[in-house]
Amino acid sequence: MATATAQFTPSPNICSTSDEDGSTILDIQHDKIYSVIGVSSLIWRKLADSTNGLAAHSIVDDLSERFQDVSRRKIEADVSQLLESLRSKGIIVAEGRSDRLRSSFSQRISRSIGAVARLSSSLLFRIRLYTFTAFLGIASVNLLLRILGFQTLCETVKSWPIRDREAIPDARQQVCEAVKRAASWYPRQSMCLQRSVVATCLLRQIGVAADLVIGCRKIPFGAHAWVEVAGEVANDKKQVQGFYKVLTRL
Repeated sequence: MATATAQFTPSPNICSTSDEDGSTILDIQHDKIYSVIGVSSLIWRKLADSTNGLAAHSIVDDLSERFQDVSRRKIEADVSQLLESLRSKGIIVAEGRSDRLRSSFSQRISRSIGAVARLSSSLLFRIRLYTFTAFLGIASVNLLLRILGFQTLCETVKSWPIRDREAIPDARQQVCEAVKRAASWYPRQSMCLQRSVVATCLLRQIGVAADLVIGCRKIPFGAHAWVEVAGEVANDKKQVQGFYKVLTRL
């Protein structure tokens, strides 16, 4: 059980979106999707928006002020039940000080990996080894996911800069085709997430403002990742924008 001072935060492998109808939560690691509505969605939004996590008593205090016609004991019981349910499913984690220190350490490792990857890809691109660069990129993404998890991967993509240079006219096509070839040669199956992360970073490396987009649909369940440039799909069919609800854009 978590201590009274534990801070609850979304799991590193979670991304979500919320609107007036509720919240949709995608667990990347376990390939599961959850929907929460009403007060549960309200609590989730608070957890997802918090920078350093929230303690259970902070959530209870806020709800008690918002719903003054409900007893504090009832709110405490409902909050405790929801948090335990989310934690048992791996949607949230209870972090203490040592956990936050580990998270900070992971961020430093992520920045170091990103710096090395940017330097190596820049050197390889200069000699036009596009497919080989993409192959190494897929391997690096798989390694990063295995060691540090989805959240660290997202932070790496967010921090990947757009190089200040004029992109060559057919850069988007060349990069996407190189990633596609590299994925076909890679010894293990490369999922859309890995391919899209690599394409996003390589496009930025040559001066193209690319975004990594992750979306999901509830019925039938499905999650997908793709790349957009100026709002247009770069490495997939344009219909994906209508099929999937955007969870995050990096």
